[in-house]
Amino acid sequence: MGLVALIIGFLFVLILSVSYLVDPFSLRKDHQVSLAREVINRPENVALWDFFETQKIETSYLEEAQVIILGDSRARLLTDHFQNHRKGDFQGKKVYNLCVGGCSLSECFSIYEWEKVRGEGFPAMETVIMVASLMRFCEPERPNRVEQSGLLVDSPTRYYLNDLVVRRAFTSLIRFKTKNETAPLGGDDRAVMRTWMESYMGFNADTYRSRLESLAAFARELQKREIRLILYSPPGAGGRREAIESAGLVDVKKDFVASLAGMGEFYDLADETEISGVKFKYLPGDPIHHDQGDRVLEFLLSSSR
Repeated sequence: MGLVALIIGFLFVLILSVSYLVDPFSLRKDHQVSLAREVINRPENVALWDFFETQKIETSYLEEAQVIILGDSRARLLTDHFQNHRKGDFQGKKVYNLCVGGCSLSECFSIYEWEKVRGEGFPAMETVIMVASLMRFCEPERPNRVEQSGLLVDSPTRYYLNDLVVRRAFTSLIRFKTKNETAPLGGDDRAVMRTWMESYMGFNADTYRSRLESLAAFARELQKREIRLILYSPPGAGGRREAIESAGLVDVKKDFVASLAGMGEFYDLADETEISGVKFKYLPGDPIHHDQGDRVLEFLLSSSR
């Protein structure tokens, strides 16, 4: 019995030590072991990685942020040209990007509320930009990954002993020599569009209406503080007219546009092929993420309705 307990104790210490040393999703800022953590592990839990990124931004910056950006990976495009895509100055305004890859509407609200607490209520906030595409209002309900990530931030021990974290810690060591890799570019157009169409086909009228009501409540909250709300439907194949027609959601899209226009400034760029005279370019196999995020951000902040 004593030997078994000794072995179990040894394994526990080994697992915890490796998990802490590797820290695969980069809970901590500093590490003794240099690894390409983002390349190796971010794809395994994008939301966890992205959430931990936000936690490394100083609270003092949150208190000074004037423009808050919410949304999925397409929201990141707006600040990808910053030295740190999470924060930077743009047109004399301090911008803070809370994007989370694959972010659902409820996850947008969750990370906003989480960071609002950290930032003492965002006292300097003047503008909120939210990526709002019809797909996010149609997709089936799924677990809130931001809330799950928050539980791990609140309990580091739970994080280091999490099954996925432990597995990725050992995987990271096995792939140790890949520290100089860069993330692969491109993908599969058909797979991307299949995911979008599946989301559209999961349309549920009650869920759609409930999400609109949640966004309307968020808009009212901002309006009370006289905060400018900019809602933005990005360009890309997934949101274009052909996809909407194929999914049989033409009338829903009309209702969507009318509803969002009544909540704030709404800019539907889904069918646009260029901005400021410059055409949007997409990577082969990726019909969703364009290369003109800086121009889109400038357009959104400079526009007025």
